[in-house]
Amino acid sequence: MKRLLKYTAIAVALLLVLLIAAPFFIDVDQYRVQIEQRVEDATGRAFHIGDMQASLFPWVGLKLDDVVLGNAEGFKGADFLRVGHLDVQLAFWPLLQQRVELRHFTLEAPALYLQRNSDGRGNWEDLTGSQPQNTTASPATASSSPALAAFTAESISLSKGRLSWSDAVSGQHISLDQLEIKLDDVQQERPVNVHAAVTVNGNLLQLDGKIGPIGDLTRLDLQQLPLQLQLRADQFALAAVADMLPALPKQLGDSKTAVAQLQAGLEQRRDGTRLIRADATLKAAHALALKLTAEQHDPTHISVQSADLAVDQRKLLNLAGDINLQSDSPELSLRLRSEPVEREWLTSLLPELASVYKGHPSPWKAFDVGMMIELKDKALTLSDMKLRLDQELLVLSGRYLSGKHPDLRLNIQGEQLHLDPWLPAAKKSQTTADSGKAGPAEEPDLRPYANWRINVHTELGKLYARGSALEQVVLNLQGEQGVFQLAPLAFRMAGGSLKLKASVNAASYPADWKETLTVKQLRVGPLLQQLADSDQLDGTLDMDTRLHGNGLLPDSIKASLSGSGNMEMRDGRVKGFDIAGALRNITSLGQQKGPQYTDFARLQASFTAHNGLIRNNDLFMASPLFRLTGKGTVNLPASAIDYHMRPKLVGTLVGQGDQAASRRGVTIPLHIAGPWASPSITPELDAGALMGNVQNAFKGGGNTAKTLKDAGTSLTKPSGKAVKDTVNKALGGLLPGF
Repeated sequence: MKRLLKYTAIAVALLLVLLIAAPFFIDVDQYRVQIEQRVEDATGRAFHIGDMQASLFPWVGLKLDDVVLGNAEGFKGADFLRVGHLDVQLAFWPLLQQRVELRHFTLEAPALYLQRNSDGRGNWEDLTGSQPQNTTASPATASSSPALAAFTAESISLSKGRLSWSDAVSGQHISLDQLEIKLDDVQQERPVNVHAAVTVNGNLLQLDGKIGPIGDLTRLDLQQLPLQLQLRADQFALAAVADMLPALPKQLGDSKTAVAQLQAGLEQRRDGTRLIRADATLKAAHALALKLTAEQHDPTHISVQSADLAVDQRKLLNLAGDINLQSDSPELSLRLRSEPVEREWLTSLLPELASVYKGHPSPWKAFDVGMMIELKDKALTLSDMKLRLDQELLVLSGRYLSGKHPDLRLNIQGEQLHLDPWLPAAKKSQTTADSGKAGPAEEPDLRPYANWRINVHTELGKLYARGSALEQVVLNLQGEQGVFQLAPLAFRMAGGSLKLKASVNAASYPADWKETLTVKQLRVGPLLQQLADSDQLDGTLDMDTRLHGNGLLPDSIKASLSGSGNMEMRDGRVKGFDIAGALRNITSLGQQKGPQYTDFARLQASFTAHNGLIRNNDLFMASPLFRLTGKGTVNLPASAIDYHMRPKLVGTLVGQGDQAASRRGVTIPLHIAGPWASPSITPELDAGALMGNVQNAFKGGGNTAKTLKDAGTSLTKPSGKAVKDTVNKALGGLLPGF
């Protein structure tokens, strides 16, 4: 036994001596040349190893210096791969026990240069030929190497690394420099400290943390590997990667001058849960900051505990909820809440708002919003949405379903809303020269929306707009199979009610439309005063119209307007039209002046329309003093009128500035014709007949009758000027500018 132990010790000693001495007797250069040749044969590229050293004991080691792999044919510039120094040391005795104990792995100054030429070909493509796949071996069998089951290392380091990417197609160029990776005391029972850093076109990124315990490598699941990592970038200029990023919104500035700051943390637990924390800031024309805290329970499910967005150090909105990023049908359920947003502050972010509300007498001050947003089965749902406009609250809910037939449903409720502060300031009308610069307007094409389904319901207790107060506002908008309907729009205002039913056929081009309007007990005077600051007309209006046409532009509506309607106005007044005064002036030849208005008890008319030509045959106005009838046409496309009116005195003018007790039977037929802007108004009776009518009506009037007789005599003379002057003087009070 003693002799056996002695010989065994001698054999082991001799083996150790041989292992230590072997590298000195082995021609390493011979193997270096063989390796270079085999790599060149396999890749078709030049391959060179500057120096190569090997050792067998006390560790199995290999050192390589100045390793170079040439670029692919047709590519110029740097080599594809360069390595300054590689040093690998494996413990000897554990290898005999099929355990890998890596003492040191050192990689210095590796440099990889990736290029794509103008033809879209990459300088790596000839190295990535397809490999046959083993479809019979199971994953468990392929990864059950006992050598990997017990992997350890004293240190693994990479330093002074470089990765360069150049794309002639997109013009992108990026350089990762000073790449460092360092792992100490790598084993499977305790967490491993990790440090990594890289400079991206001059901008430093750092990663620090712990990985593990790793456990059995044959059972390693990266999605359940414990991690605690921190990523940091203090000043990262986006100009370094601007060519690879989409352009920033113009309100945020130019990405080439933007600077980002980032602190992000990732913690992964054994059960696969990930805790994500991020604090990111983008500084350009404005500072945009995001703070995020979230949990990821599986690769597709993220629970956002809090996401805060701030602009220029001002908190803007908060998000919280769940996001499921499954590829077939993403889902989300998020609660969104904004802080109050003031218009003056928002204008600094969106300068165009200043021009929108320039000259506005009282624009809005602030708004805020809160809502629940859900996406499921491609349906986006808004619920519990509260929109506060200044101090007025709107409650909304809605649903949008995308697909072949998009479906939009929206419900809006509110007690009151002042709309004027939110409408743009009224713009001055364009001059003729300005309007002439624009080309002819084009009819809106609604056919892309013909397959939409729409259902919008709105109820407001009060709506204030353009000086008008609307009450009990109800709007129902429905659309299906290409037809969109107001069914109806109804509200109360100025003591009366209005109901509009309308429909548009979006499947046709230009779009066909029709409407039915019913107005009851509407006070016209207050309405005109509010809308147009005019007191020219007053009275209580009832009206019904049934119209249809083709096209949505004003000119198209004028040219195609067809249908019928009727109206009646009671207890009214027309200001600036003094019919009674005109009759009085006939007797005094314009020497008396009275009030410049006409009161009436009833004004009614009906009309028909065909292709923009509106015809009325039954205009009737009644007052205690006179009756007015009329008929004629209004040509909308030509903006012209052709109308005949017959006002007739039927009562006394006492109290209207006249002293006579009765002036019955006076009739003044008029013809109004020509363009709307400057119509001509002419009497339809010859002067003699008109004055005879007047003399008969005022027979026995003493001095007045004599004056009228003399006027009638002069009117019968063949002097056209005398006729014109006398009639114009007599009718001067009826219509302004007559």
